[in-house]
Amino acid sequence: MNNLLIMAQAETAAGMSGLQYLFGAVYCLVCLGMIGAILMKTPKNDGLGGMMGGGDATNFKGAKSKDDTIDTITNWIAILFIALSIGLNYVF
Repeated sequence: MNNLLIMAQAETAAGMSGLQYLFGAVYCLVCLGMIGAILMKTPKNDGLGGMMGGGDATNFKGAKSKDDTIDTITNWIAILFIALSIGLNYVF
């Protein structure tokens, strides 16, 4: 049984297509983008008051701030990350 597993792994590694390399490279870039977007977010530090709904209401109906833009970018990168994860499951 172990010999079959080793042969299957060797066969898969030898026969990687260009599409698999492309998906892998894009996936790595999306992962790095997600890490960067999360690190650019500013901490809220609301503590227990923010958890209960007593947070700061300065952005109630104001202009779109930098934090809102970063949140939107992070959300789209997360959606792309999930889609690529599902897609890579079928490609590999």
